Amino acid sequence: MATNIIREGWNAGTVDVVAVQGTVDATERDGTSRADGAYSVMRLPAGAIIQKVYLARPTAFDGTTPTVAIGIEGTPEKYLAATTLAAAGLIVGTLQLDSMVAVAEDIILTLVNGGSVTGEATAYISYVDTGARREIFTV
Repeated sequence: MATNIIREGWNAGTVDVVAVQGTVDATERDGTSRADGAYSVMRLPAGAIIQKVYLARPTAFDGTTPTVAIGIEGTPEKYLAATTLAAAGLIVGTLQLDSMVAVAEDIILTLVNGGSVTGEATAYISYVDTGARREIFTV
């Protein structure tokens, strides 16, 4: 079964400040409501220092009490506690900021869909990549 999940990474202007994003929609590609569960959407490298976590809700979910949390397997609310998807807008996470990821982490969005057929949620995580190397020489 296809899942229509977007993964994207980009550099924010220097070699060591990076952002990643992952999106989950209310429906599968075949038009059925996406099942409740954890969806892997992005990966943070070992040594990443978390700066910001956001949840953008460009399109509200139309189901009964839909929510999403941002975290990892075993700690699904590590970066953002379960947050309503019934309204559009941006939520700024406050959990685990300015902390270092010891080992690479697969970020999951834990979805309670509530029978939604409309809706989209995108997680954005900005971090410092301590594995990036930059050398500056003065002559």
